[in-house]
Amino acid sequence: MDALQGGAEASPLSRTFDELLGTWFACVDQRQGAPPAAEWLDAHLADEFVYLHGAGGRWGRQDILDFVSGPLSASPPEHHLRGLNSAVRYGDVVLTEGDFFVRGTFPGEVEVPNALREMAEIGKECRFATVWVHRADRWQCLLYQATPKLV
Repeated sequence: MDALQGGAEASPLSRTFDELLGTWFACVDQRQGAPPAAEWLDAHLADEFVYLHGAGGRWGRQDILDFVSGPLSASPPEHHLRGLNSAVRYGDVVLTEGDFFVRGTFPGEVEVPNALREMAEIGKECRFATVWVHRADRWQCLLYQATPKLV
């Protein structure tokens, strides 16, 4: 296990996924200097990608690409990667888990569950887990699951 807790120096694997996840969040937030969200996600989301969001819903790859390319692009919520806690590799597959914070508003025409809208508006600490596969000389995300911290 490549754990990052306890002040230990991050391994190359952890640095790779810390960078990938940091870029992901910067793209979705459309921060200055970040790659275009749809372009970056198109390259890094596997065709069979699944996102299980904090309100219990399930979105696929195209749902995410549509989400970042539509009305959300004018005023995205802010996502702050708090830290990657672990990255574990099994051959061509890597599991990661960490923490992030989300705050902001979704434009009214963006279809999101009310629970997600409310979480973003008040600001919420969350946890995430991801599953990645190495294909075509790059890492692609198969699964992203986010859960709000209720405790």
